[in-house]
Amino acid sequence: MPVAEQTVWDGEVDEQRRIGVMLDRIFVATAVAIGAATVFQAASQAIDPLMSFNLVVIALFLGLRVVVRRGHVRAVSVGLVATLWSIVTIAVWFDGGLKSPSLAAYLTILMLAALLLRARALWVYLALSAAVALVFVLAESAGVLPPRQSVDTLVRPFFVHLIHLLASALFLYMAVDSLERARARARRNQERAAVLLTQLEREKERADELLHNILPERVAEQLKQKLQPIAERFEAATVLFADIAEFTRFAAERPPDVVVELLNDIFSRFDALAEERGLEKIKTIGDAYMVVAGIPTPRADHAAAMAEMALAMRDEFARFVAARELALGLRIGLHCGPAVAGVIGRRKFIYDLWGDTVNTASRMESLGQVGEIQVSEAVATALQGQFTCVPRGSIAVKGKGELQVFWLQGRANKPAVVGS
Repeated sequence: MPVAEQTVWDGEVDEQRRIGVMLDRIFVATAVAIGAATVFQAASQAIDPLMSFNLVVIALFLGLRVVVRRGHVRAVSVGLVATLWSIVTIAVWFDGGLKSPSLAAYLTILMLAALLLRARALWVYLALSAAVALVFVLAESAGVLPPRQSVDTLVRPFFVHLIHLLASALFLYMAVDSLERARARARRNQERAAVLLTQLEREKERADELLHNILPERVAEQLKQKLQPIAERFEAATVLFADIAEFTRFAAERPPDVVVELLNDIFSRFDALAEERGLEKIKTIGDAYMVVAGIPTPRADHAAAMAEMALAMRDEFARFVAARELALGLRIGLHCGPAVAGVIGRRKFIYDLWGDTVNTASRMESLGQVGEIQVSEAVATALQGQFTCVPRGSIAVKGKGELQVFWLQGRANKPAVVGS
């Protein structure tokens, strides 16, 4: 069943259930009221000729209640309004037709019954009432209607009391139903608000998680609190660049999905190594990987932490390619010094680094050798006594001239002098 039809069907079922509950209350209230009046009359010995009829009416209402509870709500509701319409018509006829002082009250009761019991049939009842009114007009013009009944007659009080009783039940239901509808709307609004609030919280969590995946946590918090550009200068940090050698040829010989899957696998391993050591991955550029220590959270051991990272990356990459029998290699370069970091972009944020330290670290990687970790003299000096750095000699670096560089080999077993 289509969603729209299902919604309409559910609405009709809810309406039938609501009408059934209302009819059940009206029947019980009316039976109890008539029963109480009958008992009071019998106790006070005010024997009314209609007392036996009262018992019949009570039995009728209780029987209708049973029918409603069995699910015949539509038939009972339409039948009840039709009966009430007939009773009102007869009462108006006995009460003087269009000259009846209770005509407006009777018609109001009829319309309320039609509206409450079966709102869709309201126009039918209005048309019937207009037709009966026309009949009354024609009958009065022809002198067919009898004279107005006396208050002391037997018929008029019966109809008046019965209609007033039904009207009281309807008005009572209208008040209770309005209150219940208001409470139901309030509950639905509260539930809807709670659902929307929960969804909003989830979306906020997802947005925060996505932002934290793109930016460092401290930077992400700063970005959420202010819109102006975020930029900081750090006096001491170590930058690492790593590049997969022969990857361009490798990618050209394989399907794109295989290339992306392999690159994602190895870079995810690098991400895990960086997270274990509290380092900040900056970005990947093709098959190159960039990570920094000491930014955005300064740390005194930034060079040592990055040396540990470089050695772990080299070992992890060696295991990775050996397990897959791939002819790939890894070049790694490190340099330390001051750098500027900040967030650029308004729609697609990126946290990046700038400065001579970054450029030099990139040159350390690009001018290095496959399987080696090339570090600048500044890094080798910072690692003195902790790691073994073997001099490579001097190399020509664009924009820098001749620079002394070193190979990082591993942790030092004993304190050593740089270049020894």
